[in-house]
Amino acid sequence: MSILGIMLLLHVLAWNSERFCDWYAAHVFRIWVETYGRAMGMVPFSVGEALIGLGLGFGALGGALGLIWLAGRMSGPGEGRKEGRGRGGGAGRMPRRNGQGP
Repeated sequence: MSILGIMLLLHVLAWNSERFCDWYAAHVFRIWVETYGRAMGMVPFSVGEALIGLGLGFGALGGALGLIWLAGRMSGPGEGRKEGRGRGGGAGRMPRRNGQGP
């Protein structure tokens, strides 16, 4: 059974059985909270704040890289990549004469 299936099963049980909710809070949830608290207490800093900082940093980096990528795509002819030097290499292209195609 997948994690999603287990989650849905627990959700349905919680909605339909107050007795199950009380049992889960007394036996299972307590173990998760104590384990998490012990693990996070081993580090001398706030793990939640560190994760928020990492998320903001990666978001800013992604935004900056996205803007750089967009700026490269929006540059006009002669400003960005040289014509004919893209993925295909352009080795066999003939120059245009008087506006006519190759």
